[in-house]
Amino acid sequence: DDFVAFEFEVTNVGVATINDVYIGFFADADIGPRERPGRAEDDMAGSRNVLGRARDNSFVPVSVGFMYDSDGDDGDTPGYFGIVFLGHDTDPTGRLAPRSVGLRNFNHFSGQQTFARGGDPTNDDERYELLSETQIDNDTVEGKEADYRFLVTAGPFSELPPGQTLEFIREYVGGSLA
Repeated sequence: DDFVAFEFEVTNVGVATINDVYIGFFADADIGPRERPGRAEDDMAGSRNVLGRARDNSFVPVSVGFMYDSDGDDGDTPGYFGIVFLGHDTDPTGRLAPRSVGLRNFNHFSGQQTFARGGDPTNDDERYELLSETQIDNDTVEGKEADYRFLVTAGPFSELPPGQTLEFIREYVGGSLA
């Protein structure tokens, strides 16, 4: 029950068609009490593909990228923060849009590394490289804590002509993985 959904509209306001469109959401959660020094140093990140129960009691596939505190704050911040994609254009052939709603990739980054070694992207070429790849990073490993953040993406949407809009729905979720 702990979620907030957002609907985004991405409109091409230019005069040329945009090809190979990807949508991504980057989260740097810094989990823990605000006044605690180094609260982000023990954040962990991961992703899961699970079955969720729909309103009609059927089960539907759900992909989530998430973060949690590995208890460096002595239990003050239990639970998980995640991002789930709920809807966007699809194409059963995969030619114009993804075949289904879900994560194209999940990448986590360490604020203590360069891009080449797993740190944040620093320019548009590196950002597009991450948006367009098909990689699901392994979950971070407790004992190797760092100031992690993550990126979840969907796409490609083959083209976005001038004046056209791509609608995308995602939600922030909170809770446990149980």
